[in-house]
Amino acid sequence: MVLACAMDAECARVLASVAVDHRQVVGATCGAIQSALARAGLRAEVIPFGSTVSGLAVEDDCDVDVCLVCGPHAADMPLPPHQRMRATAQRACDALVSVAGARQMVPILSARVPILKFELPGGAGAPIPRPVPVDLCFNNLNGCRNSELCRLLAALEPRFWPLAMLVKLWAKRRGLVDSSRGLFSSYAVVLLVVHFL
Repeated sequence: MVLACAMDAECARVLASVAVDHRQVVGATCGAIQSALARAGLRAEVIPFGSTVSGLAVEDDCDVDVCLVCGPHAADMPLPPHQRMRATAQRACDALVSVAGARQMVPILSARVPILKFELPGGAGAPIPRPVPVDLCFNNLNGCRNSELCRLLAALEPRFWPLAMLVKLWAKRRGLVDSSRGLFSSYAVVLLVVHFL
């Protein structure tokens, strides 16, 4: 009982501290990405998704997940179909580094859905208030749909948001959330809460 109360107090303190409005960071991040890609001649729609959009972020400095909706660059069209988006993803990678100043770029171009992991600089004088880690995927709208589902569930069921935040925080603190290591994804934890409710 004492441990449960201590856990409740600690979780309440952490959850109160992370009740941050991420919209400014998300908007500035998407704007910087859009601008860099446009200057490189890549026409794309930049759609944010994930916990910063659904309102289920449990850290102040969490990453921003972005889906880039675009077709292959015109210059990449002569390539075989399976290479077109990889080449376009490489163009986006180059543009983000050279134009937006992306750091720590890790392109994962051999994946079924190409992904770019990087950090955009931020801070004093920058359009982004803090350095922002970004996970950018190409033409994979499932994450956007999942984020919208979570946002709608939070609006429909008042118990959903606090319970989902508590369970996510609990799971993260115990090292249970890391899909790259075969553990739960953050979204899977949220789905468990949905099923419970």
